[in-house]
Amino acid sequence: MNKFQIGDRVRVISSTCTAHDYLGVVQDYNYDNEISNKYVDVLLDGYEHTITYRESSLKLINGTINNKGDNIMLGNFKVAGVKFLSGCNTNKEYDFALYDENIFIGDIVVCDTINGLTLGKITSISNKDDKPNNKASKEIVCKVDMTDFNNRKEKKIRMKELKNKMDAQVKKLQESAVYEMLADKDDELKSMLQEYKLLKNSNANDIVF
Repeated sequence: MNKFQIGDRVRVISSTCTAHDYLGVVQDYNYDNEISNKYVDVLLDGYEHTITYRESSLKLINGTINNKGDNIMLGNFKVAGVKFLSGCNTNKEYDFALYDENIFIGDIVVCDTINGLTLGKITSISNKDDKPNNKASKEIVCKVDMTDFNNRKEKKIRMKELKNKMDAQVKKLQESAVYEMLADKDDELKSMLQEYKLLKNSNANDIVF
């Protein structure tokens, strides 16, 4: 007995698959009679051609594609393209319904996904009518306010920069103070220090030996 039916919506669950965690729809079954393996042709979201997987590499996520009433987006919304910040599919853009007009491209948002709440970054925003083939079956929950976090991050960076500069300046002053102190006790060192200062503060063409 087959694990799936044509039209079932599935998720790729095998970590060895390049499309791990991708979603798609079952199109057909193939069989290897010699080793009794079952293979499933799946049309992944956003793909034009089917990809074949072992039956064990797929998981049924919400029954047939015709029974997903819970995923119907209601009301007026825009379609936001989102790339997730973590996971296996960070380079793929997913469509989400966007109801908040104060969310813009580049914002970090919380997305309602089949795997729970996930952080993503808005990469595009389109009017629903301009993107009739959008695959938005979930919505963006809210924007993540990064202001305080970014301020603390910039503060730490500036503090580290100042600390490095202060350490370098202190080292320079300590070195100079040691030379001056010891020069008062050693005439040879005093003579070398005076020559060093002369060379340092004079132009090369002004030095006469």
